[in-house]
Amino acid sequence: MRLFQSRYIFVVLLIGLSASAAWAYVLPAEYLLKELSLARQKYRLSDMRLEFTDTESQEQKFKELLYLKVPERLRWVSGRDGEAIYVEKEGKSAQGETKKMKFQSELPNQLLARLMMVKGEKSEEDAAYLKRVLSLYDIDTETVSLGRDGNYIVYIIGARPWEKDKPQIWLLKKNFLPRRTILKVDGDWFDMRYLNYGGIAQSVGFPETIEVYRNGTLNQRLEMADMRTNEKLPETLFLLPGE
Repeated sequence: MRLFQSRYIFVVLLIGLSASAAWAYVLPAEYLLKELSLARQKYRLSDMRLEFTDTESQEQKFKELLYLKVPERLRWVSGRDGEAIYVEKEGKSAQGETKKMKFQSELPNQLLARLMMVKGEKSEEDAAYLKRVLSLYDIDTETVSLGRDGNYIVYIIGARPWEKDKPQIWLLKKNFLPRRTILKVDGDWFDMRYLNYGGIAQSVGFPETIEVYRNGTLNQRLEMADMRTNEKLPETLFLLPGE
């Protein structure tokens, strides 16, 4: 009887150790970023025009317009701030009113354009480039872990699951699309969460809901109201000061 019990305990321990080892293995950041590039390329998007409603305030709803274009172009028109405009192009950004825009000295506080509108069709080059971008935000690409976000398993680049005080990005394990970015810019923490990929933008791999937190406080909850794709958006939408 003792021999049987010993063998049983040994088998259970062996299964447990095997399961732990399987769970512990995570893919390197370079591979994950390459898969992100491939995931975005399969949707064959050249540009997007997205209309969101900011539902964070229960008293007043604001309209937000986002224009995105390959490579790495973003124009964000905010109704909350009296038609304030934010433009980002391949890492450079400016903000203000039309014809009164000023360059931003600090890094962009989100990676929306860089993660969603990747540069091109060479995924290895995209991965190397994105890795350099992450390093600008002090994201440790040598640290990769597995975590959970509700019902989803995520890859976390830059931290362990319990380390929320480190810059990091989360990618969904099932499709490598972005789930969350936590960035520290100019002394403030910016947390952007990409929620509900199963909504009206499912066909283009874009979240229907985006939450934006600053220093732990919810600033915006954007709910998608309309989407248009591949409309050949003009470059004039993404002009920076002096162009």
